[in-house]
Amino acid sequence: MTSFVSWSLLDHIKYLFEQELFEDAVILCSIAATLREMKVLPLTSTTNSSTQWNESLFHYLYGSALYEVHEYQRAEHYFKLCSSCKRPLTKPERPKSASTEIATMEFEAKYKQYLSCLKRNKINEAFMILETIQGKQRTPKINMALGLYYMHSVGKSPIPCFKEVLRQCPLSLEAIRHLCSLGVKSSEISNLVLNQLTSSRQDLQWLPIWLKAEHDMYPRDRSSPTFDALLQLNRKLANNGYAMAKLADGYFLHGRYSESLATFKKLVAVDPHFIRSMDVYAFLLWKHRKAEALDRLACGLLESSEDHPETWIALGFHALCSQQGRSQQAHAFAEKSCKLSPMGANYFGLLLQGFAALKAKGRDQAIEKFSEAVKLKPYIYEAHQGVYEAYAESKQTRQATMHLMQVVKAENGMGTTSRSLTLLARSVLETPMSQHLAKAKTWLEKAIKLDSQNMEAVRLLAELLARESNKQEAIKLIEENLKRFNDASLRQVLAQLLRPVGEEEIRNSVERVRLELDDRHVTDESFTALLASSANEVEMDSTDQ
Repeated sequence: MTSFVSWSLLDHIKYLFEQELFEDAVILCSIAATLREMKVLPLTSTTNSSTQWNESLFHYLYGSALYEVHEYQRAEHYFKLCSSCKRPLTKPERPKSASTEIATMEFEAKYKQYLSCLKRNKINEAFMILETIQGKQRTPKINMALGLYYMHSVGKSPIPCFKEVLRQCPLSLEAIRHLCSLGVKSSEISNLVLNQLTSSRQDLQWLPIWLKAEHDMYPRDRSSPTFDALLQLNRKLANNGYAMAKLADGYFLHGRYSESLATFKKLVAVDPHFIRSMDVYAFLLWKHRKAEALDRLACGLLESSEDHPETWIALGFHALCSQQGRSQQAHAFAEKSCKLSPMGANYFGLLLQGFAALKAKGRDQAIEKFSEAVKLKPYIYEAHQGVYEAYAESKQTRQATMHLMQVVKAENGMGTTSRSLTLLARSVLETPMSQHLAKAKTWLEKAIKLDSQNMEAVRLLAELLARESNKQEAIKLIEENLKRFNDASLRQVLAQLLRPVGEEEIRNSVERVRLELDDRHVTDESFTALLASSANEVEMDSTDQ
């Protein structure tokens, strides 16, 4: 077994490139570039002490890895840097020549045969070829490919494959990401990685924080979301695109859309040609109806690369965001994104198809696409919400509630999170003649306990209390939360709750909350608008009478 203890970061990058784990090589190159810019360390190698040679090698590896993942514009930049070096650079070695070892030739031939089958869309046949290679003879790229296949199919667990990748390449950050998304304990992953490395090395001090941040991203049966490790990682790797994308993804997975949008905006400003996670950014821009920003994003991605699904997803959401709402065009772009994705399936591509179908009133097709997205990544909330909305539009509220009950109970899905409980309670509250209001109340209280910033849960609980003729408690709940958060939906509910009472009582209640609020959260203008709105509603009521 290879010993990695004395390896430098550049040694790991070279090894990942040789093993054809190009996504991992790109991320590590990005981290190395950040550390160089922060003057944390120079690039070193255990095989060559020449700084100039190591710089040249780094630029070549970074450009080559970017080229292999079809990020041609960024690759061109690093090839230019490499060409500007004075010393000529020989191409780094790939895996050993097939002529020296017949066994290696056989495995490489099978891997090329697998790639050929994938190109012809013969997915199952392609992976049957890889499975004929015995476990001990599988290289990291074969284990990675099998892990991705098992993630998309029913049957074998992908976890052993990704663990084997880490045993062979402990700095495979992609394998770490997949294991975290599958719910493997952080301690288990840390032991697998750190036991093979010397994390006290100056060029690897970011790694333990990365492991913790990766684990904290995924919301499954836990208390309030924590972003401490993700924020610490962004301080450790200042302005690193992959660290910033990870923070933005973490905010998104926990429903903090505003924070996620702000982080993505900063990321695009730092690196306009960054591609990873831009599908998440495109979805958020569409969700917030930011058509101009979505147009800039789609055009920028199209200029950078047409070979990434993120480009076509951005174009699809842009089509859906237009005034005409071009559902058919959005659906075509989504199909293109799926064809460019592993195993022909893409979470945001399916999500886009679902929303396009909903816009075109194709509710059954929307349910089908959202359900496919749920199977692909059951831990992400948005597809579950899509299933619920499609059922609700079809007046199938019972089916919606049944689906969400399964979501909460599922071991490998979202589980009992604040957002899943809130959506389940919402489905019950919107069911005519519901007999489960007491359960809904319990779910909402638990949702708020799990995440005190879940304002939708607070709003629904206030509406439920008012529905139970417990209006004073509802008003108290909203006032307490408005002291901490400036939330427009809560102010609207407060105005509705105060509507039947006199104008003077409305004025006193609003003034009481305003005086207790921190000026950083809520402005006087927002309360003036609330007061005017409430007064108008009271005036309209009195006129009707």
